[in-house]
Amino acid sequence: MLYAVTCTGKPDSLALRMANRPAHVAYLQSLGDGLVMAGPFTEPDGKTMNGSLVMIEAGSLQAAKDIAAGDPFARVGLFASVEVRPWLWTLNPSPPLVVEPIEARGLVESGIDPRDGKAATGASMTVADLIESYIEKHLKPLRSARDVERTLRVDIMPVIGGVKLAEFHRRDAQRVLDAIIARGAPQSATKAFVFLRAICRWAVSRGDLDHSPLEGMKSPAPSKPSTRVLDDNEIRTLWHEWRSVLGKQCDLVLKLCLVTGQRSGEVSGMTTDEIDLKKRVWTSRQPLKEQARAQGTSQRSGRRANQGSSRGCR
Repeated sequence: MLYAVTCTGKPDSLALRMANRPAHVAYLQSLGDGLVMAGPFTEPDGKTMNGSLVMIEAGSLQAAKDIAAGDPFARVGLFASVEVRPWLWTLNPSPPLVVEPIEARGLVESGIDPRDGKAATGASMTVADLIESYIEKHLKPLRSARDVERTLRVDIMPVIGGVKLAEFHRRDAQRVLDAIIARGAPQSATKAFVFLRAICRWAVSRGDLDHSPLEGMKSPAPSKPSTRVLDDNEIRTLWHEWRSVLGKQCDLVLKLCLVTGQRSGEVSGMTTDEIDLKKRVWTSRQPLKEQARAQGTSQRSGRRANQGSSRGCR
């Protein structure tokens, strides 16, 4: 279903808008076919941008609201109000795409080519442009692509996406980390630092940067590992409730994690050739950092756990 996202701007907010526009454009482009059209409202002079109208396709009203809330413009407080309403497109369903002069000027000032929406290069290139290039040319084939891309779009681009690459400094990276740590997520801050450093090194290898601003910068202090463990009653309760709440696949993965003591990544990556049903043994062949060889793990304790006993599953 289509939804209209009507955003009312705040007075004197043009500078904030332009500083965050590359991240905003990148975010809308990441919606793919889910983005129907978008553009700014203006003041009576027809030139000064203030507010936005975005048409999106989403599975529900809540999903549309989540998309609107994830817009970098909304995250930096650009709008005085945001209203999301279902919308029916009944007339002229395929209007020509017209880029007004004021819109084109705003794109150019943000390092975007108004003719095709692609990021500019050279002195006008921004951190958001670099991240989009990294995602497209390097990240997509990797197994970790989804997790990394989410961190880039949620934690990094809204904060420093509008920074010109030629002016990118480690203090900008520190702003990203400070914002994540302030919300009580030190592990996410460490991930963001690692991902951003990898992007900078990639940019240096391609010539987009002469040197990485993050070299010599220390990673955020790691959080203390949790010592909390589930007791028998908690395990028993979860064992019988997981499927109804999380579905069959997650239920099976979590139960195997409990009875084998393996990580979710190893369990979810299990293949049929690793399982001996006659011996009731799973031999994991996935490489682990803490062990140089594959290890065999008996699953006989699974029968007891399935009968309500959690002994031997911790």
